[in-house]
Amino acid sequence: IRLNVITNKLNNPLSVTSINFNTTGSSNANNDIAAAKVFYTTEPVFSTATQFGATQNNLSGTFTITGNQPLLGSNNYFWLAYDIKSTATPGNVVDAQCLKFVFTSPQTEKTPTKQNPVGNRKLGNPISGVKNIPGDFGSIAAAVNALNSHFPGEGGVTFQVAAGHTE
Repeated sequence: IRLNVITNKLNNPLSVTSINFNTTGSSNANNDIAAAKVFYTTEPVFSTATQFGATQNNLSGTFTITGNQPLLGSNNYFWLAYDIKSTATPGNVVDAQCLKFVFTSPQTEKTPTKQNPVGNRKLGNPISGVKNIPGDFGSIAAAVNALNSHFPGEGGVTFQVAAGHTE
């Protein structure tokens, strides 16, 4: 999920020191979710370049990710991402709620306006190994659709596009 924190504080900027989440809405978080990570960006585009806090393992219910991220005097984005277990149940969904942020200067807690963003992710069968386009998939679009309706299995997935393939 993407969380947008907007601040106008330019002097002595605030820092986020922890974010509290839960796995509410997930079919079976204990069985399906291997770990949770939070990433930080200054643009509304997901990136794994800056991880906030440490990876949390063995999730079920409420969990807190702690770190220290100074905020810009504008938009700041935090992204909750799950690692899915290779034994996850196809057809289950994973979801999350953001319960609160903790800030410094002075230490305050804030409840997000939207604690439960719309949407969740349905799990499909794992897809892994080397897949050929064309061959395993007739087009790049078909390969992307397959990946979006499944999840990368052990070792990930590599799509090899044949030389001269056009769409």
